[in-house]
Amino acid sequence: MKEMAPSQFPFIRSWGHSFEEDSGGTTVYRPREYPFPAARGRAGIEFQADGTFTDLRIGPADAHVRLAGRWEYQGSGIIRISFPTAVQPARVIEIVACDDQVLKIRQHPA
Repeated sequence: MKEMAPSQFPFIRSWGHSFEEDSGGTTVYRPREYPFPAARGRAGIEFQADGTFTDLRIGPADAHVRLAGRWEYQGSGIIRISFPTAVQPARVIEIVACDDQVLKIRQHPA
């Protein structure tokens, strides 16, 4: 996949799950450097310009477990995420809103 500029896709960065703000089927993420309230671990996601994707899950002792994948922009705010080397099903997300302070997504059937 050709590298994409973050200005072309503002979601290209590392995001922490701001679960306190989730509502109505929308999952909310904030930039990793956001001053999150204290929590016992915080999941996250990361989009790289080269098409790599990392799902940061909360593992034992609240440490992150990294699950490597790939993302592909499908158009109209739809992104397909696949995990070729993991026993993890592909997923499809819709970007509901994205700027430099927030990423809001909705899950869709893969």
